Amino acid sequence: MTPTATPTRRPWLRAVGFLVGFLLLAAAVAAVLTRADPGWTDALRSTPPASVALLVLLPLVNVAINAECFRLLLLDQATVPRREMNALIASSWLLNHLPLRPGLLGRVAYHHAVHGIRPAASARAVIESIIIGVLAFALFLASVYATIRLATPLPAAAALLALAAPLGAMRIQRLRATSSGTSPHAPPPRAATYLAVLLLKIADHAVWWARYAIACSAVGLSVSPLESAALAAVAQAAMLIPLAGNGLGLREWAVATALAAGASDRTLAASITPDLLNRAAEIFAALAAGIPASIYLATRLRRTTRYT
Repeated sequence: MTPTATPTRRPWLRAVGFLVGFLLLAAAVAAVLTRADPGWTDALRSTPPASVALLVLLPLVNVAINAECFRLLLLDQATVPRREMNALIASSWLLNHLPLRPGLLGRVAYHHAVHGIRPAASARAVIESIIIGVLAFALFLASVYATIRLATPLPAAAALLALAAPLGAMRIQRLRATSSGTSPHAPPPRAATYLAVLLLKIADHAVWWARYAIACSAVGLSVSPLESAALAAVAQAAMLIPLAGNGLGLREWAVATALAAGASDRTLAASITPDLLNRAAEIFAALAAGIPASIYLATRLRRTTRYT
């Protein structure tokens, strides 16, 4: 999932942003409840349990992918264990649903206290993640378009192989260094790190694409693979706007507008519902992963500060 933009330093502005986002979300829910269409409600009731499970589980895949992205981007500062970085991203994800969006600032403070990572370095990693994410989406969209036009996934597969080959060579080199007794603990070259993050971000966009394809299918909306990719882009762009954490409220209306623009026969309620489904699944997954992650991190932080 795309990281939330760095919040403003003025708490009252963040509080106002959360209130506006909450009101937009409430308006989206009200629009769905008051303009319910039998067609999409029947489709929603007949959604296979596997699709519902995927809607809940795929956000956790996004968390794992983004955790690895940040772990790699911070390797030149400290080696953060994967379990700990996953917990940090999950906890931050949950806390950013609250007013004042404390998740991002909490993650930066935790890195500084436990790993000695300067806040400026954490901020740099966020900016790098956003820039690489935009590039990854352009590549992902191009591969989807080429697959549709040429009716074969070979161009996309060839592009991914070309991107992955240097990483594979680097990994083999590090394994050889380990077997020869040389310690390969130095962080990888920055270019290799960016390449690895680029590949991970492409996978992240693919997961978002699948989430919107499943959500639209659940309410009986027929969307093309390219349209699903566009919806994923709209959603992630909305999440970068520093109104409320995780694009609360704004994302629902942005996706609904994009869906309604794609076909004149789509009702307002049907256009809003796919992202509301994704939002509900996200919140459920965020609670399930974020609460234990926050407890684990609080315990880890207490132990660290006790011995320093």
